[in-house]
Amino acid sequence: MASPTYDDAFVDELLKDVDAYLHRLTVLTDFAESQVEERIRLARLVNRLASDRDGLQLEISKLQQTIESLDGRLRSTEGSIAMRAARAPRRILQAVRRTRSR
Repeated sequence: MASPTYDDAFVDELLKDVDAYLHRLTVLTDFAESQVEERIRLARLVNRLASDRDGLQLEISKLQQTIESLDGRLRSTEGSIAMRAARAPRRILQAVRRTRSR
């Protein structure tokens, strides 16, 4: 009884199938790696943007405090004698114009 021999065409077909599967696995692995790299890049970008946002919010808070401080100073100077005296000539001129136009 002779040992069975393999059909060369069958073996060649199996080898081609294995090569095709290995190629698909390589393509899928490369794609998965690129997706992981992209997600890492995006996560770093999101972290940087969040950090920038926090810094900008801090700057906005400081600017709001400065504006409130300046607003308070402006309100306090508007009622002062110096400001009223500075506005007096303009008010007098407006009053004179009103009386002339009547």
